[in-house]
Amino acid sequence: ELLPYFERLQCELAIPMLYVTHSLDELARLADEVLLLEAGCVHARGPVAELMTRLDLALTRGDAASALVDGVVDTVDDPYHLLHVRFAGGVVQCIHAPGSPARHPGERLRLRVQARDVSLTLTPATDTSILNVLPARVQALADDGPAQMLVALEAGGVPLLARVTRKSAQLLALAPGLPVFAQIKGVAVLD
Repeated sequence: ELLPYFERLQCELAIPMLYVTHSLDELARLADEVLLLEAGCVHARGPVAELMTRLDLALTRGDAASALVDGVVDTVDDPYHLLHVRFAGGVVQCIHAPGSPARHPGERLRLRVQARDVSLTLTPATDTSILNVLPARVQALADDGPAQMLVALEAGGVPLLARVTRKSAQLLALAPGLPVFAQIKGVAVLD
C-alpha cells in the first residue's frame, strides 16, 4: 500500500530515493539504479534493467526471472483493451485492464516481461495468437536447473530473458550472436 505513495513522491519531487528491499516486485517498480548487497558486501551495481537480466546474479533465477522495459504509450486500442507501447526494441501490446489507471499516448510506462512468457523462433511466426514478436539476438545462455536454460537476449539495445528447455536450446542451436525472434506472450504494466 505504500508503493503508490513512494512512486508519486519519486515522480513529483524528482529527488533521489534510497529504498531497501528484498522484494523483486518492489525493486522492479521503484528502482532505476540498484546496489546489490550480499553478506554486507557490494555484489553488483548498475541500472535495474541491466542487473535483472544478468545471468550471473541470483535475481535471474527461479520463476521471478524477468526483464524491465521502459517505453512510451504509442496508442490505446480501446475495443481490445490493449496498450501499444513503443520502446527501443519495437512495439509491444499489453492488456490495459479495466479499472486500471487511464493511459494516454506519450505517457511513459515501465513494463515487466517474465522469462517464462518468452519463447524463441528462428523465423517470425505469422499464424500465432502471440501478438508480440520481436527481432532479437542471443547474448548468453545459462543453466537454470536440470531441464531448462535462461537465454539472455538483446532487442534494439534492450535486454530481455527467455526460459527454454535444454532440448529446445539444442534443437534451435542457440548460441551467442544468433538472431532469433522473441515471442512474448504476456507483458505486465507496472503501475
